[in-house]
Amino acid sequence: MKTLKPRKLRVGVTALILVSLLLAVYPGTPGAAETVIDGVLNVQNGAAPVNGTETVVLEELWRAGGESDSDVFFGLITRVVTGDDGRIYLLDPQQATVHVFTADGDALNPIFRQGEGPGEIGFVRDLCLMPDGSLGAVHFAGQRSIVMVNPDGVPAGNIELENKGVPMLWANGAVCRGGNMVVAAVESRRGTKPSCGSRDSFLASYDDGGKELVRYVQKSHDYDYEKMVFRESEGFPDFMWTFTVGPDGRVYVMPERNSYAVTVFDPDGSVDRIITRQFESLPRSEESAKRMRQLAERRFRTAPFKVDYRFENTEPDAAWFYRGLQVDEDGCLWVRHSRSGVNQPEGVMLTLDVFDKSGRFDRQVSFMCGESARYGGFFLVGSGRVLLVKSFADSVRDWFGGGRGSIGDGEDAEEPEAVEIICYRIRGTS
Repeated sequence: MKTLKPRKLRVGVTALILVSLLLAVYPGTPGAAETVIDGVLNVQNGAAPVNGTETVVLEELWRAGGESDSDVFFGLITRVVTGDDGRIYLLDPQQATVHVFTADGDALNPIFRQGEGPGEIGFVRDLCLMPDGSLGAVHFAGQRSIVMVNPDGVPAGNIELENKGVPMLWANGAVCRGGNMVVAAVESRRGTKPSCGSRDSFLASYDDGGKELVRYVQKSHDYDYEKMVFRESEGFPDFMWTFTVGPDGRVYVMPERNSYAVTVFDPDGSVDRIITRQFESLPRSEESAKRMRQLAERRFRTAPFKVDYRFENTEPDAAWFYRGLQVDEDGCLWVRHSRSGVNQPEGVMLTLDVFDKSGRFDRQVSFMCGESARYGGFFLVGSGRVLLVKSFADSVRDWFGGGRGSIGDGEDAEEPEAVEIICYRIRGTS
């Protein structure tokens, strides 16, 4: 198993190469400075895209769930996966199932069900699509780490992730694309006394037998329950959810919470490039701070020890609650950041940053329709279509243990919306 160190991703490059390439601007990438640092290509973008902002109009194709749909009921929707045939798979961990819809919006029989037998699941964290079209439900802990079924729900075996002798291995998520299965997981080790221990949060590639191949990113921290300090950046290492895999198997991840820098790894673990964009982190609102505090406090609600909470004053640059990185079939990177849904023009639901295959900040795309994406998940589902999952953030919040209760007090309390999905096609530009 090959392990990469978090900071020195590739070293030992000669001084001659560094001097000759540092701060060089190449033809064909206007607005992006290409720099080589420690042997790694850095594509440095300014605050504005080269081709400006494109506003596209969305036309609703179909919807399901919500308060008015008596045929379809969603518990929590925490992951959206699209098959090559246009099928849309929606992970519902509350109901221990995956809802399936055709590209035209017809509801098919759900796959998976609660239990411990073949094709049955319990406490699942994620859903991934395998190269052969089978679906894998990622278990948070225990054996049968990834439970497999074919697209029609027939059990297709399990993948047990090796733990290399570590007492506890918790899987949080997985994406499989371009022949590269990447898993976000946590290893926990005991310390020198019962109250102490350490945790490693990491992204790693695994083969179809569950063997770890290469570790892309890892962050570690120690803890002591007798003097428990919960730091948001450690307790919720957002890089574990702001990652994705492109159609060629390359891995895209934002390793740092408040640094708009996407590291692109080749499947073998070497760094292809780092894409940066000038960006000012968004100060955290009072409402957002309250939501985060509720999430953390709910996590330790039954703990027999006191917790000293340390929260950040800004939002993470990439919207990890919304799985903020997506790569389309052309290899373009789409980023939902902390400002994507803030202070938008009237009628605009969301604005995403789009980087071309080279890492150049090509354009921004604003999506115009009659719905709000506040707390909503927004996903590219192929063929010029997008999917809005209303109340997605509240689903994720509950999934993490924060509960879906109201935000605010008294008359100002706000109840979460019922979970509903709406499929749109991109009709054209406004």
